[in-house]
Amino acid sequence: MVLPSDRTQTSGQLIAFQRGDFLFLTFRMECPYALRPFLPDTNAPSTLGVYVWDSTEKLGFPQYADALTPFFGVFTCHSAVVDLRAVCDPVTSVYSNTPGAVPNRNCACRPGRQSCPPADLSQSSLVLIQPSLYALPSPESCRVTSGAGIERSFFDMCMPVDSYWESLDFCVLPDADPAIAPCGSPVVRDMVLPSDRTQTAGQLIAFQRGDFLFLTFRMECPYALRPGLADANTPFTLGVYVWNSTELGVPQYADVLLSSALYTCLTMVVDLRAVCDPAKSMYMSTTPSAVQNRNCACFPGLQPCPPADLSQSSLVFIQPSLYALPSPVNCRVTSGAGIERYVLDTEDGSGVLQWNPSACGPVATHPASPPPLSPAERPQPPPYGEHGPPGVISYPPPYGGYGPPGGVPYPPPYGGYGPPGGAAYPPPPYGGYGPGGGPYPPP
Repeated sequence: MVLPSDRTQTSGQLIAFQRGDFLFLTFRMECPYALRPFLPDTNAPSTLGVYVWDSTEKLGFPQYADALTPFFGVFTCHSAVVDLRAVCDPVTSVYSNTPGAVPNRNCACRPGRQSCPPADLSQSSLVLIQPSLYALPSPESCRVTSGAGIERSFFDMCMPVDSYWESLDFCVLPDADPAIAPCGSPVVRDMVLPSDRTQTAGQLIAFQRGDFLFLTFRMECPYALRPGLADANTPFTLGVYVWNSTELGVPQYADVLLSSALYTCLTMVVDLRAVCDPAKSMYMSTTPSAVQNRNCACFPGLQPCPPADLSQSSLVFIQPSLYALPSPVNCRVTSGAGIERYVLDTEDGSGVLQWNPSACGPVATHPASPPPLSPAERPQPPPYGEHGPPGVISYPPPYGGYGPPGGVPYPPPYGGYGPPGGAAYPPPPYGGYGPGGGPYPPP
């Protein structure tokens, strides 16, 4: 990875390789360079960006930019993993870990685009890869506090990432998109102090669309989600346990989207077809090994840890919890002193919501009735019911059931009964007696 103006100046190497349908792009930095996402004053469009497509139509506009890089920290090596079966279209979308993009294989539509399906390039004979990164040498102290220039960071601690419930990328509500309505009724429950259920920090809004479970945490003023508080003695800021038993209760979905930012609303999306096993794994969207395992990262020594399909289960337990404290007037929170844990307010006090994925709602929800059939879809009776046209006695094939044994059956259309209305059938040619006076055989 070199400077465009001086190809002798190197910051690191790209190591590209493929495993199955997954493309690995490993950026290994050389001392003294490092990847430092979201420097407070940097005006760089991204720390690490990659363009992956089968044409040069949008070359130079990477659709994979920092979404594959953790939000904070210092990296001397990092791997971006692209699923070639679902590559985001650079013209219509960008790769994102935001809740609104998860159902679309992590492809978030660009503004003005209502549909942006990913493309399967796994069988293509040519894919163009254009990587770029922004880096600066690290001083001996390794303390870099400025990237030079811009006045406000993207993660301004006084401007919520979700723009106070307004961003559909982070705050997904049941009525956000009328074209994609929930398959059942949403559930709204308060997040309360275990010791005082009258003290509320916000609400959980739970609903389901297809096989995706949406868990939206909408905070109430003056509370907000603030990950990474300097002195907070908390295991996580926002965690959710989702499983078909309550054996563990340890959230395997914890801080999966959170950065060192401020949120007044945040949605977690769980793919019920691939739920991480809390005994063996946790959800992680940025590590290469987890990406290949439907974003489930195995605990040390517990490989493999395949996710479970709970989409057809009749009972799934959801146990959310979060840590929050009131925000002061100046919005500057530098300490976790006073931070408290909030749990779901349930009738039995367990803090557990029992969900029925097959019915798209909480337990005791009946599966939605299928929509009534249109007149064109309804099964139609025979044109004349079971008895043929009016005045005609129907008869089963092949002889109407009435031909005499050994006799010659009378052919349709009247099955041996004459024309409609009961008219007699014309007499035989010899008036009922065969030639020479012999009896005429019955018809």
